[in-house]
Amino acid sequence: MVRLLTIVWTRLRLILLASLPLVSGPVASATDVFAHSVYRDEAWLLDALDNTFWLADGAPSDRQIYILGPVSCAECRELYARTRRLPQQVQLRWVPLAPGDDAPGTNAVCEAATVADSEALEHIFGASANSPACSTPVARDNAVRWNRGILGTIEGVLARLNAQGDSIAYPCLVWLSPAGVHVQVRPMQLDAILASVASRPEQAASTALARETLVRETRTEGAPRGDYFARENGVTLFALPSVFSPRILVLDQDFGCQARSRTIVGNEAWIELKCLSGPATQILFGRESQLFRVSAGKRFLYHVLEGPQK
Repeated sequence: MVRLLTIVWTRLRLILLASLPLVSGPVASATDVFAHSVYRDEAWLLDALDNTFWLADGAPSDRQIYILGPVSCAECRELYARTRRLPQQVQLRWVPLAPGDDAPGTNAVCEAATVADSEALEHIFGASANSPACSTPVARDNAVRWNRGILGTIEGVLARLNAQGDSIAYPCLVWLSPAGVHVQVRPMQLDAILASVASRPEQAASTALARETLVRETRTEGAPRGDYFARENGVTLFALPSVFSPRILVLDQDFGCQARSRTIVGNEAWIELKCLSGPATQILFGRESQLFRVSAGKRFLYHVLEGPQK
């Protein structure tokens, strides 16, 4: 009887801990018992941009500047024209965004996903700014979804690092200097920015890893109702159904989130999860192979009495 009460009390404590809000940043609190948010610092931001869908402007270089901009952005086209007159000192990496579902915007992102970088850049941000109709809707849909998902994940960090204010406008530049990561919107002094870019030799020859997912067929289907829990400690949940997307949350064994759907990317299955994070919820993705399901009706008994049944 004493042992049973001990087990019940221990698992009830876990339930109470699970009801506490998750917080961003490395913390020493009771929430670390079951999950913790990945700290979104400067290194995390650069890693997210390295793995987003970008277009290379210039030869590979150990010094890079990311330029985020909607495909319909007049200021972005003006910046593109200005950079044509600059000596090649760094590699510019343009991240095209399609903020709406209009045909010009999605056609531009589609072209960016399927043709050579230099040709796509000229059509998207050049003087004509006119991309042909999209003939590969899978690549278009994946590219639009990818960069929207990345932007939604990183915009809080961009705003925090923006020395010009706590909001973001376009074009938005991100680069590493000896003093750290810088964010600047609508830049005026390009020469000073180019001179301040620090070397990242490990990224000199990299390509946009997100491209590997752009041509894969993706389908979504209903997931069995219930919660999906981590099979072991350290299971990472991502912003999108790809290991190249930003890491958002890390689960300890036997904790998880409510399932929304099941997404198949290529030959890999992902579970779309609805996770509590502070006062809001986040939609995240975990690899199905690292998770196991507990039906909604058995959730309480699982935590209080049964324990893992994998």
